[in-house]
Amino acid sequence: DAHAPDSESPAPFEDVPLKRFVSVFYATLPRLSDLLESVTPIEAADAVSDVVTLGATVIQQHGGVFLREEGASFVGVFGVKGEEAAECAKRAAQAAVVFRSELKRYFESRKVNGQKSLIVSSAVDMGHALCGKMGAAGAMAHQVVGPAVEGARSLARLGASLGRDTLLSETAWNAGGDSLLGSKLGEARLSSEMGIVVYYLLRGYRDQQGNHVESPELFMGADPKASLPQALSLDPALPRAARWLVNNGSQIMGPLAVEQISGLLFAQELDLDCECWDEATGAPTVIRDCGIFSGSNDPGATTWVYDGKQVHGPL
Repeated sequence: DAHAPDSESPAPFEDVPLKRFVSVFYATLPRLSDLLESVTPIEAADAVSDVVTLGATVIQQHGGVFLREEGASFVGVFGVKGEEAAECAKRAAQAAVVFRSELKRYFESRKVNGQKSLIVSSAVDMGHALCGKMGAAGAMAHQVVGPAVEGARSLARLGASLGRDTLLSETAWNAGGDSLLGSKLGEARLSSEMGIVVYYLLRGYRDQQGNHVESPELFMGADPKASLPQALSLDPALPRAARWLVNNGSQIMGPLAVEQISGLLFAQELDLDCECWDEATGAPTVIRDCGIFSGSNDPGATTWVYDGKQVHGPL
């Protein structure tokens, strides 16, 4: 899992592994392969290094411990020394917002130089973790492992799939209290081992003077609304379908909205074939290949539902 970078700096926490209740800010570049297709390996490595360095600076400024992961990912851990949980959740969320602001400035400088923006997905979760020096003999390193890290990592992956950033677990959102700005976005089964997790979209925070510090909108790839009919909104409240068909042939009964059903299917890497009708108006609303998940190249759904009746395709 997350481990401290090689350096001569003091150890970030105790060598002896301890169980802590921590807040975790996780960030990753989910589409590094796209970057490698457009720039040289050296340019790609420089870009990753720039983003990671920004993250390390912000995390340390907010009192967190910066840890590297394999690839283009890193973690900020708050609470490894047993600090108060609610304060750690606030600092992790604040670090996530400030990091987005720093990314925006960095992307603007890249644009001036004719370089493309990068897609960076991040998330915040909190929970128990094992913090200490771990690893194989001769390769021990300070690491943080456990549900808090896994949850933040999974939420960041979900955010990249939805084209949304930054996501917070309900646990982190509740701990942050009134200091956080945002809204409930949906529910997801993040892995086969986890239960259903409620997640929120972080839009900013209130500083000590009560001023709003907002998280900037950054490009997250394809707009999740782009491949949907114009009449359909991704508002988590509307529309809600009475029944969804999934590309493994099963049906899930509603009423559930687009982002709610996509969250339920996320852990199984399933896609939506189609939706039947808008519960509020009764009008048929067709969705095919929503763009929330990849891997469905079928030119038409095999089964459509209209007014409770099935029409077989592909159409």
